[in-house]
Amino acid sequence: MMITVVVKHPGEKPKLIEIDNGLDAMQALVGGLIQYVYFDDIGLGIDMVCNEEGKLIGLDYNFIWNKDIVVGTVFFCAADNEGNSISITKEQIRYLTEIFETVIE
Repeated sequence: MMITVVVKHPGEKPKLIEIDNGLDAMQALVGGLIQYVYFDDIGLGIDMVCNEEGKLIGLDYNFIWNKDIVVGTVFFCAADNEGNSISITKEQIRYLTEIFETVIE
């Protein structure tokens, strides 16, 4: 099954893409083991998925969030009531657009 996510590569604007909702595709996108981090602070339910070892292996700087450096390619998705990754919503996209101060294409 495919889901719609917002992907943010280092040095690039965030963009909407579709990915397979499976572990292999998610790991391929971030370049290794995945780590889920709850991203928003207003209860919208946005998860950021990043490379668990990104800092240890020296991935490129991406952005600053919550007084921390985020490295490597990350993507943003939502979760259902059972914790499964699902497509990001328009409201969540608007929030991310404000965070990154650019229109997400």
